[in-house]
Amino acid sequence: MPTQRGVTTNELGATTYLTDTLTYLVDLTKWTEQAHGPVEITRSDSIRKVSDTRDDYVIPYFTTGSSIRTRFLSYSSQPEFVPDEQPGFAGKHYLYKVTIGDQPAGFTELVSTLFIFSTRFANPAKEWWQASVAYPSKTVSVVIRFPDRKPCRKIAAFRVLGIRGDKQSIKNSPPLISNEGAIVTWVGLNVEGNSRIEFDWDW
Repeated sequence: MPTQRGVTTNELGATTYLTDTLTYLVDLTKWTEQAHGPVEITRSDSIRKVSDTRDDYVIPYFTTGSSIRTRFLSYSSQPEFVPDEQPGFAGKHYLYKVTIGDQPAGFTELVSTLFIFSTRFANPAKEWWQASVAYPSKTVSVVIRFPDRKPCRKIAAFRVLGIRGDKQSIKNSPPLISNEGAIVTWVGLNVEGNSRIEFDWDW
């Protein structure tokens, strides 16, 4: 195991990276029932390197739709978004890499990327989406914007550990619906790594 430095940032058990803040803006407002999209998701990571690891900051992505496109919005070193074959798993898989493995412990980076899902959201009655939390994160915040003609009627949040973990209902910090279903917000504190937050909604 690499020698640890910056132990004051390691309170969540982080061994390589800690995410101080992880924010998602999920924009469903351009979605149409005919196209099953597009849905634009902006992800922003405030990253802190807590060890001498040479590994980059890597987040797995997948879609059950046709593809995911990216637009890198802010960074000091441009991220990578590359296909990742996963035999036995449905959907198209990718790796989102922030290439900072050669930086020293204590290095910080703020990176923001737009992910465009063209055809993923096919169900006009109910849908789901998962926020990937690959590294321990102090704060995870999610804002979901719904189309005017398809407001959110009901939503629940679940925690999923690992790749095939069971869904665990999040009851202590449920997502909040506002503006007559136009906006949903959710905030989680001290979220462990190698997990996902799933949102299941009716619209």
